[in-house]
Amino acid sequence: MNPFGRGLLNRTVAGLLVAVAAVVVAAGCGGSKSDTDKIESTVADFFAAVADGKGQPACALLTASAIQELNSAAFLLRPPASCSEAIETFNRQLSSDDKKALESATVNRVTLTGDKATVADSDIALESGGESGLFRNNDSRPVALEKVNGDWKISSLG
Repeated sequence: MNPFGRGLLNRTVAGLLVAVAAVVVAAGCGGSKSDTDKIESTVADFFAAVADGKGQPACALLTASAIQELNSAAFLLRPPASCSEAIETFNRQLSSDDKKALESATVNRVTLTGDKATVADSDIALESGGESGLFRNNDSRPVALEKVNGDWKISSLG
């Protein structure tokens, strides 16, 4: 059972968790990372920040439109004063199993087209020994990312 409810909130949380949420950062020393590696890092950092309830680092990985989407979904739980507060609100709704799942998430596939990318729910793997309900809402909309001033940011939570 998804801990966040239904409708827009359900889709947004699923998107958060796809986007959102902790992909293992591509290993390697030296050299520059590929765009795919950078996208996976963006997703990893977002997931980790959501799992830890760290709003500022999570929000720094979102475009203005994704922040608006997040705030709209968080409003269903409690009207947020900021993006950071919205992340903290979502974090309080996560079970310990959900947080562990976020921390274990890995992206298996990124679809990249120029300065835009998507990650589908089905392309996220979660390892959790508990009863996480993340990614079980069958939302077909992928999480979207775009390159902004050379950095990959989440532009839509799915």
